[in-house]
Amino acid sequence: NKFTSRLLNPENCVRWRFRKGPDGHSMTDDDGRPLYESNSRIVEWEDGTKTLFVGAEAFDITEIDDRIVLFEENSQDVHVCHGTAQTRFVVTPRDLESTTHEMLKRTQYHKFEAIRRSLLMSQEEQDAHQALLEIQADQKQRQRKDDQRKRALEPDAA
Repeated sequence: NKFTSRLLNPENCVRWRFRKGPDGHSMTDDDGRPLYESNSRIVEWEDGTKTLFVGAEAFDITEIDDRIVLFEENSQDVHVCHGTAQTRFVVTPRDLESTTHEMLKRTQYHKFEAIRRSLLMSQEEQDAHQALLEIQADQKQRQRKDDQRKRALEPDAA
């Protein structure tokens, strides 16, 4: 579809990877768990609100209580359960001028095509348009009557 736009791009896609040391091996913390690097951070402010930063873009986070079961798809037949989450995050672009908001807006604009357009007309233009519609309706009615008369005068083929 020519109107669709990619919503996931480097500006708003959360990415992560294992942190590698100078020797190229994955680094671990003191407990032996792997260390991660990411282009995103969640910041909790003093008033309790949260913001997700992905690169330079900021997204407001709304928390919704919802029980979600987390699965990993290893194949079509096997789904590994990793547990449940009690809260779901809904993120929205913070700035109306952000790249992500512009892309969302663009996809919504192109989702619906206008069937009719309304025109602003002055009272004189409205009166003239109404008169034109009445004349056209009278012509159609006269044409129908003429067609009926012609059919009535034609001899029956039977």
